[in-house]
Amino acid sequence: MVMTLYKGHIINLIWSRGRSNYESSSGSADQHRVAGTLMLLASCCGWSSFFLLQSFTLKSYPVEELSLTTWICLMFMVQGAAVALVMESDSTASSVGWDSRVLAALYSG
Repeated sequence: MVMTLYKGHIINLIWSRGRSNYESSSGSADQHRVAGTLMLLASCCGWSSFFLLQSFTLKSYPVEELSLTTWICLMFMVQGAAVALVMESDSTASSVGWDSRVLAALYSG
């Protein structure tokens, strides 16, 4: 949160050798600062609400925690697939090639 709200000088690290991602223009860096801050706040409130709802559900739901976790993961998978299908029109974007994407899929799996 502090990194979002604070605007300071760019710190060049030793291994970056003067390269920076912010070399385009200062106007584009400030363009979405308020929207990003509001989305970050909404994300934090959403996650905390989710954990509160999960704790209330575990108190009143008479099954094990594992079945609730399975149900939550399944619903997140369905939601993620729906968002990916709506947002990405190119069908080759989800194909896994023999590069770092394979390593990322294996590592996350």
